[in-house]
Amino acid sequence: MTTNNNQTFIEDDVITIATTSDCSIIVENEPEPSLRPWWQRENVKATLRLKSFWFFIFTCVLLVLSIIFLPILLNHREYQARIKSMTPLSPPKDNDSNENNNNGISPPRPTPPRPTPPGPTPSLRVPTPSPGPTIDPFDYILEKNLITDPSLLKDKFSPQYQAAEFMGYSRAHTKNTEIEWKERYAMAVFYYHFGGDLWKYFSVNYNFMSPFHSVCEWHATFRDEMRNTYHYFGAVCNAEGRVSEIYFWDNRLVGMLEEFHELTLWEDLRILFLVNDPGIIGNLPAKYPPNLEVLLLSDNNLSGSIPETLPASLKYLGLDRNKISSSLPDSWCPPSLAELHLEENYITGRLDSLQECTELRKLYLGDNLLEHTLEEKNIFTSLASLITLDLSDNPGIEGQVSLQWPSLRVLDLHGTSVQSFVASSSSSSSSSVVNSTLEFLALFETPLQGTFPSAINFPNLTHLDVTSTKLKGDMSSILSSMTNLEYLFLAHTKFNAGPIPKALLQLTNLVDVSLQNSQRTGSIPIWKNMTNTLILLDYQNNDLAGTIPPELFSEAKSLEYVLLSKNRLNGAIPQSVGEANELNMLLLNDNALNGDVPADSIHALNNLDYLWLQGNPLLTGILNCTTANPTTEHWIMDCSSIECSCCTKCNTNTTTPDNDVLVQYNDPRWFHSYERPNYEWENL
Repeated sequence: MTTNNNQTFIEDDVITIATTSDCSIIVENEPEPSLRPWWQRENVKATLRLKSFWFFIFTCVLLVLSIIFLPILLNHREYQARIKSMTPLSPPKDNDSNENNNNGISPPRPTPPRPTPPGPTPSLRVPTPSPGPTIDPFDYILEKNLITDPSLLKDKFSPQYQAAEFMGYSRAHTKNTEIEWKERYAMAVFYYHFGGDLWKYFSVNYNFMSPFHSVCEWHATFRDEMRNTYHYFGAVCNAEGRVSEIYFWDNRLVGMLEEFHELTLWEDLRILFLVNDPGIIGNLPAKYPPNLEVLLLSDNNLSGSIPETLPASLKYLGLDRNKISSSLPDSWCPPSLAELHLEENYITGRLDSLQECTELRKLYLGDNLLEHTLEEKNIFTSLASLITLDLSDNPGIEGQVSLQWPSLRVLDLHGTSVQSFVASSSSSSSSSVVNSTLEFLALFETPLQGTFPSAINFPNLTHLDVTSTKLKGDMSSILSSMTNLEYLFLAHTKFNAGPIPKALLQLTNLVDVSLQNSQRTGSIPIWKNMTNTLILLDYQNNDLAGTIPPELFSEAKSLEYVLLSKNRLNGAIPQSVGEANELNMLLLNDNALNGDVPADSIHALNNLDYLWLQGNPLLTGILNCTTANPTTEHWIMDCSSIECSCCTKCNTNTTTPDNDVLVQYNDPRWFHSYERPNYEWENL
């Protein structure tokens, strides 16, 4: 208890006794806040509680971090201790390259052929360093001319200096020959040059830069579940123990490729695969290994020009999705080049130099700034081995389209300025020409006009896209010669008005069909034997009338997209719509449909994300949200006639949805209906 003038405080209790001037006593249950001890004040208590909470959180985080990083720290200290305790590795002497030198090391296993899964890596013991005097790695690098600028060995921060230090204490699982020593040194320079300490995938996960493993073991093997194949990540050796393949992608490599001069030290390198690392910048190297067959540098930030000197052994060159901004040089094409990827760059100029690529099979030049005029006899028709030609999204490509190629399977000219077809040589004859090789033809979004060359038959064509062109003529005459079509896009064309062609009903392999805005009249026909492969059916913005046939949903149960809006369809929505279990988009807006909406059938469609029924004033009914159909903004109705608790948008005169934009961004099959085949490594 403490006393202060006329006031007495009992600190252990919350009672205050105050004596007034007339000796009367006032007892208060609670003191004034300013008169309480500091630890009992509410603001102090709140602060203490908050600090206690954050202290608890901090302690928990610190504990978790300790659990995670303490083992790593201990392993790192043990790793450094092992390195310091090692005897420096002597660089090889010239006579060590003798193939009869037996040091008890099993030869590296050969690279397994794809897609056969690789076998287990054989165990290799650490060899005893070669006898003889110890040679300083720095002196050895200078003696063997393994560096272009000797001053780099004096810079402690240069990749070459760090690699030389690494070679000083690295025990390689090799025969210690000159070739193996310099390949290991080049791999170490590669690591430091491209910021190996900051790589996305820690090198310890695949033995990269491990002093205790051979360079042939500096990789990981993993399985691609989707394609059931096996891939490498890191460095791979051939049967002779030489580095032959290097694979890195999406690994945060950072550095200028042109300054990595040690690339030529891998004399047996066949495949260099550095993909999807925007940190790889600069120009392309001027020199390459003499036996390089595959150079794949896609999705990086490379700039400059294409080298005029490439290895004669090069079969595959992939520089797509970079920032290369030059024209194709003269006399640059390697004689063995079979596949060239240069799409999505800034390449300019003409394509005349490509006529030297006589072995070229696949050519991808889409989305550049090329300028060239196609004629009946052009540089591409002279390439007898060419099976794929992609010149898409080059507005400077103009001229005529020839459909008589010796071996072409894929022709993609969409987004160019081609104006017409080359007249067929048999146009005046009753006989027709058969093109049995062409499988894919994309000419959409071009000023192409005239009629399609009906005198040419395409029995193996599976993909035809002439959307947004000025083609005219009889649609039936085109389809009659294409019996194996799977993807058919004739939208926004000027073909003769008329009903949906009967020839379309004979195509039993169709997957996607788009006849949007193509002057179709009459009713919606049904295949006699409805295909089970049909996914997209787009008849939007035509003049179709009559009812929606129930067989459309009951027979084609694979349908995912049904687009019938902006026609003159009438009658009720069939109850069979509930049988199309895969249905994701159903657009029936702006027709003359009537009757009640089949609510039970609609609610049975668990995958239905888009349901547009607006613009049908006689359509009535009630749609209630269920577990299968949660509230979604993609269900749009005329709320004045249809009660829909699942809808968040009602049709008004000022908000008319744009079907074209909707499909463009939500239906990948319409805009991107063709997926290019994967790299065919086994054919290189």
